[in-house]
Amino acid sequence: MPARKRIILLIDDEPQQLSLHEMVLELSGYTVLTASSGRQGLALLCSHHVDEVLLDYEMPEMDGGMVAAEIKKTHPELPILMLSGHVSLPETALQFVNGFVSKGNAPIFLQLAIRQLLPRVEKRRPRGVRLRRSTKCA
Repeated sequence: MPARKRIILLIDDEPQQLSLHEMVLELSGYTVLTASSGRQGLALLCSHHVDEVLLDYEMPEMDGGMVAAEIKKTHPELPILMLSGHVSLPETALQFVNGFVSKGNAPIFLQLAIRQLLPRVEKRRPRGVRLRRSTKCA
């Protein structure tokens, strides 16, 4: 039986970035759910199983740090990778995420960050704990 494809929730308000990252991730073998806002991403997270979240930092209404904080309230074990056009972010933006990748880097850096992040998070997760849809979503 073939292994299940990992499902990544990609949240970015910039349509070109969303399309580019979606294409890179799908070519890397992932199933990708996309959202163009933090609120839309949170709604998708409540209705779908997700293995990891890739999240843009700079978005209107809710920035990536705010979205990450909301995700951790209902999905504390879910790995989150922050994306940004900046080369660094304030510590407050990074406190709820497991990694950071600058959008200015080549797509290979995004692929490498994802490959490295998932096994690291799986190792830290208590035995028997599996990611699933939240029953705490409003």
